[in-house]
Amino acid sequence: MIINLDQWDPGNIIRCDLCIAGAGAAGLSIALQFIDDPQIDVVILEGGDRNFSHSSQEIYQGRNLGIAYAALDTSRLRYFGGTTNHWGGWCRPLGLMDFEVRSWVPNSGWPISQKDLAPFRPEAHQILDLGGLDYTPESYIREAAGLFPFDPNLLTHKLWWVSKPPTRFNSKYWPALEKAESVTLYLNANLTNIHTSPDGNSVRRFEVLTNRGKRLQVQSKQYVLALGGLENPRILLNSRSRHPNGLGNQHDLVGRYFMEHPHGPFGEMLIERDLDKGFGYPQRWGHDGFPRRLSICVSETAQRDFKILNHSFTLLNLSTVRGKSPGIRALLDLTGTMEDNHPDDFWEDVRALLRDIEGAAKGVYNMVLGHEVPPQKTIIYTRCEQSPNPDSRVVLIDEIDRLGLRRIGLDWRLTQLDKHTMRTATQILARELGRQGMGRVKLPEWLLTDDADEWPEELIGGGHHMGTTRMADDPRQGVVDRDCRLHGLENLSIAGSSVFSTSGFANPTLTIIELALRLSRHLKEQGF
Repeated sequence: MIINLDQWDPGNIIRCDLCIAGAGAAGLSIALQFIDDPQIDVVILEGGDRNFSHSSQEIYQGRNLGIAYAALDTSRLRYFGGTTNHWGGWCRPLGLMDFEVRSWVPNSGWPISQKDLAPFRPEAHQILDLGGLDYTPESYIREAAGLFPFDPNLLTHKLWWVSKPPTRFNSKYWPALEKAESVTLYLNANLTNIHTSPDGNSVRRFEVLTNRGKRLQVQSKQYVLALGGLENPRILLNSRSRHPNGLGNQHDLVGRYFMEHPHGPFGEMLIERDLDKGFGYPQRWGHDGFPRRLSICVSETAQRDFKILNHSFTLLNLSTVRGKSPGIRALLDLTGTMEDNHPDDFWEDVRALLRDIEGAAKGVYNMVLGHEVPPQKTIIYTRCEQSPNPDSRVVLIDEIDRLGLRRIGLDWRLTQLDKHTMRTATQILARELGRQGMGRVKLPEWLLTDDADEWPEELIGGGHHMGTTRMADDPRQGVVDRDCRLHGLENLSIAGSSVFSTSGFANPTLTIIELALRLSRHLKEQGF
């Protein structure tokens, strides 16, 4: 059932067995696990509507206090389906080493391991419309052209499955919720406060404010926050009725350890052959109909030897892409073979293709016959792990939004270890290319300095907000326990990438779903 609170009055109290705040990837994945269980009454609270609106999106505004970052209301979406409405579809699991305590990485280590999430991967793939479960690159390599023969002790290849077109939870799961009898989705239901029992050991109710100004409460047996890596800490810090420093913040950890995946061009490479024809690095469709990508990654051996973080490279031959006619660019975009393709631009690409059908035809002819001039410049584009840093954090600022909540400030900070990793990893790639006579690499000046406060405008985040309610067995080291339950509260759990203890380099969506499915199982075992 779906109810729009702007059009319907449910009364002052909503009662249920499980209340989930947030209808994005994490929240909906949990709700789907109960949709066929008539014994469990589930409520989902979505602050936005079915479709995008500026009035809802405005709630996400905030202030950047640290390294230059995108406006906080542009990297996430506040309507049904959440940020899956504009995600890019890249998926791979975190590696074994990402979960381990690494002596050279302060605050590293999860209280769980990769094997604790692996059982949930098949269903996560189904939810995200991904291909097979084999993440070894051999199957892809058999279909692709030759790859750089790196020393495996230094560099390896990693495979990504790509949801193509990226699954939009908005359109895929709306029909199921319309027909659901035991799951009710409330739209325009803005969570504004979390009230606990007098002893502070359990949640008594979620306070909700409608856009018409009506206040109501949701009383449930179990509660889940699935609002995203910035909003999860925000609502905890704003819930101060019995907790002066914010709910779950007895050790001043809520909002700390904010992590991103630093993205950007970290070097230029001159090579002999066109990557589109001579190597297997661009996106390709497998025989099973699912697209895959390869990236170049620093090996676990090299991470240990050089004491660096996990790190990956994608090679972008921009000289050929930019040199193509509008028609062939549009065709490549539509077929998913360009790095920066966006499915939301489908009709724009169709129009461009029709306007330049002759250019598209010539481009295809030249590519088939191999008549294109090999590129002279390739960009080394990096996606890398960020070290867990307590000074990188989300805080509340004095500005108040229309719901009466304090907005957030994002103080994104990187460390010397982050820069050491970026420089060392790129130098390893450069040496390997030089050793084989395959090409030369030029590093940017900022990467050659040791100044941990010097970062270029080209350095961006991937819109991956992680770590702000991190997982740890010890409540002095994390906000939630290994089962994603808030330390000190028996019936409040947190879902999403805010519970990540470390980030690895892989996009977080697959791990978000795996953790959500694991949390669902835990809730079922715990009982209602």
